[in-house]
Amino acid sequence: MAAALAGFRITQGTQYHQFALGVLLSSVSLLVLLFLVEVIWQAVAAALARERRG
Repeated sequence: MAAALAGFRITQGTQYHQFALGVLLSSVSLLVLLFLVEVIWQAVAAALARERRG
């Protein structure tokens, strides 16, 4: 799938470095999103733990 998408992008005139930069930015965005989800998950878990302890 990714190879087909890369081939399509390159044949449509998009420069390889632009495509690679897009993939890199998407990867970084995904990592930031996962980091934020982890932080929120830990905050909720800590709040629930405090509530259970009373």
